[in-house]
Amino acid sequence: MRATKKAFTLIELIIVIVVLGIVGLMTLQVTTTVFKNYVQSKAMNSLQTQTELVLEQISKMLSYRIKESVIARKGTSSNILPLNNDQVNNEYTTLEFITYAREMFNDGIYSGFADLEPSSKANGLITPGSKLSSLNQENGILDDFGVAITDLAVIFKGLAYDATTSFGYNNTNSLDVAKITSVEDNKIHLTHDGEISEQYHIAYSAYAIAVSDESEQRGDFTLKLYYNYQPWLGEKFQNADSAILAENVTRFNFTEQNGVVVIKLCMHEAGKSGLMFDKNFDFTVCKSKAIY
Repeated sequence: MRATKKAFTLIELIIVIVVLGIVGLMTLQVTTTVFKNYVQSKAMNSLQTQTELVLEQISKMLSYRIKESVIARKGTSSNILPLNNDQVNNEYTTLEFITYAREMFNDGIYSGFADLEPSSKANGLITPGSKLSSLNQENGILDDFGVAITDLAVIFKGLAYDATTSFGYNNTNSLDVAKITSVEDNKIHLTHDGEISEQYHIAYSAYAIAVSDESEQRGDFTLKLYYNYQPWLGEKFQNADSAILAENVTRFNFTEQNGVVVIKLCMHEAGKSGLMFDKNFDFTVCKSKAIY
């Protein structure tokens, strides 16, 4: 006797299809949640790393600053204050400073010390242990910086400077910064009528870190670095070379207490992960760094 083969009923097929649909939907939801969590975690880590790298770049430049030269500026205006002034607030969005030529110092091009006894306006600044004549060589270190000898400045240590007037930030030639006219091995010829001291720095550029390109829709802005300009010659940072440090910045603040500069930087995700369809996914990362 042959057994008859039982077929699925329509109800059983519908139940199977419904169950498979529910399982598929649950699987899709789990997969979507896992993917979103992965992308969010990756985006968060990426933004934290990017914020830290920008702060590290700023910190490295500031570590070579001439401390007396650091100012805060309201945007691009002539409203400036020494950074350590208590009146500096969030309206001051441009940080400006001069760094000493560390590459020249590290290579022994200048020693940083002057012998004041033989030094004079006629004889020049006598600086034992220097090899300044190498600055006259073609394709040398000055060409790498894109400056001429007459762009260089000598800033003496230990003197009383007024950051708002001594370095030329007010768009006039500074009387407190000595300008180099020519050099010999152990001698610097200067244009300078002010005080001198036994220790000095050579500088070839100021730097400005400023906010720009503010977006009204996103509420953020671009942070730019300006370089290769000489305020002691009356040059403005707005006309200098520039590079983008960071985009999607929501906050850039700076203060100084007892010679320590503290920078606070906030950046937000701004849809860079591709999850713009999730309106709740837009976080901000804030980091601070102290520079001694």
